[in-house]
Amino acid sequence: MHPRWQRQLPEAVTALRWRSAAEPDGHSAGAEDLLAAGADGWLRSHAGGDGTEQLAWQAHTGGITALCLRPTPKPAPNEAGDSLPAVLASAGEDGRVLLWDTRGGLVATLAEESSWVEHLAWTADGSLLAAAAGRSIHLWRGEESLGVWYDANRSVLALAWAPDGKRLATAANKGLHLWQVGGDAPVQLLQFPGAPVVLGWRPDGKALAVGTQDGFLQVWRQAGARGQGAKGAGRRGGSSQLTMRGYPAKVACLDWHPTRSRVATAGGQDVVLWDIPAAGEGKPTPLRLHRTAITALAYAPHGTLLASADRDGRVCIWSDAGAPLQSLGLDAEVACAAWNADGSAVAFGGTDGRITVMDIETQTGRGPTAAKHAKAPQRPDPEVTPR
Repeated sequence: MHPRWQRQLPEAVTALRWRSAAEPDGHSAGAEDLLAAGADGWLRSHAGGDGTEQLAWQAHTGGITALCLRPTPKPAPNEAGDSLPAVLASAGEDGRVLLWDTRGGLVATLAEESSWVEHLAWTADGSLLAAAAGRSIHLWRGEESLGVWYDANRSVLALAWAPDGKRLATAANKGLHLWQVGGDAPVQLLQFPGAPVVLGWRPDGKALAVGTQDGFLQVWRQAGARGQGAKGAGRRGGSSQLTMRGYPAKVACLDWHPTRSRVATAGGQDVVLWDIPAAGEGKPTPLRLHRTAITALAYAPHGTLLASADRDGRVCIWSDAGAPLQSLGLDAEVACAAWNADGSAVAFGGTDGRITVMDIETQTGRGPTAAKHAKAPQRPDPEVTPR
């Protein structure tokens, strides 16, 4: 792993998104650029190859809290392509949700809230956009508003679309709720103490993981064909709940493996991999190399590599089996990480405003080059409690 390029922004990097460049006919041109959001409210586009700044514009007054690149579905045979010009959605401390085109032109102002909009997500096919501010959840199809869901009892602390694009999961204090597109009220899936921090769906849509402020990982999963769940598990409509405990701090990072029933998590100095079976208890695999709290986790698109980063700026690349392959120290806390489309490079954004893009070294037939590391610290393993 070695730096491809670095760029210094005026303030902290709040989000990174890779985007493939496209020809006018919509076909990929093979190039890519990196979009960076900053705490100063600016959006910047950098060439993926050398980091040259291509575009820069002030998107929000105050920091950018969320940045989402719109997925572009492939048109079915004999169907016209997608005509929506917006490819990027942003949200900020100024309470606005904005749509942008490929050149940084404003397409639409979707919302102007009185409070920060902190959560933003497209469906997998790019047809629907959801945003949450306080107790309100807004939905749009393109520029058309589909209405607002409002929950008088709970503020939304995290949200994520199911892979099918028909269900939206929201996490609020002491619970996880599921909203159906076209419905009016959510169904509560999980109850738990504490406030949620991060939320993610398994790629097949049959499990949800929630990290909480008080150091727990909560997992909801659909029961198997025979309705079997973990022994003693709490069941709600043919589902079960697992509670993973033993994290020394809030579980602020999680990412599901793209093809396996495994979720990478962090709530302190260790990466913890959990294999979640269709029935029975999860199995933890702690990965110990970091010595300060982990602040970012991201699987490569192919799932064979996992990137982690911590508060001191240490970044690590792990194999699918959990072996440390490469590590490097940066100058400041890492706020976010993002892989490019083919998994050949990973970008890290720092609280000091620095963007670092790393090429992943490979050896023919052997994958990433193994590296020598200091002896891993010894810490107790997390444990699972079915409910």
